[in-house]
Amino acid sequence: MIRYVILDELGIYVVAAGLSRVAPEEEHMVVTENVPVSVLAKSFLVGGVLTVRPEAPEMTHAAGVFSFAGCPVGTVIAIADGIDGELITEVVTDAGTQDQSFTFAESGKYQIEIAPPLPFTPKRYELEVAK
Repeated sequence: MIRYVILDELGIYVVAAGLSRVAPEEEHMVVTENVPVSVLAKSFLVGGVLTVRPEAPEMTHAAGVFSFAGCPVGTVIAIADGIDGELITEVVTDAGTQDQSFTFAESGKYQIEIAPPLPFTPKRYELEVAK
């Protein structure tokens, strides 16, 4: 089996990863290490070596407050209704490493997506708030 990655147009970020009996038709890079495809999909090329991209800050929850600590400049945090997906609010960090906290006035289902700038990987959370 051939383990491979396909890089973006800049040749830095993995846009696809796979395991196949035949090589893909697209330009690709063969990976000889026995790394899970799910890990390869979250990688980027640093000095010719595939490296796992750092993850977005983890969400924490305490006393009704949902927080992200250490968000790099340019991080987008979007909060949407968990039923219909309607965007409720969006915050973009604009100075230094920032902490962001949110509370919810109403019970309900919510989707929170945190998308720091590259090379970070985004994360999505689904939560239910009860008041």
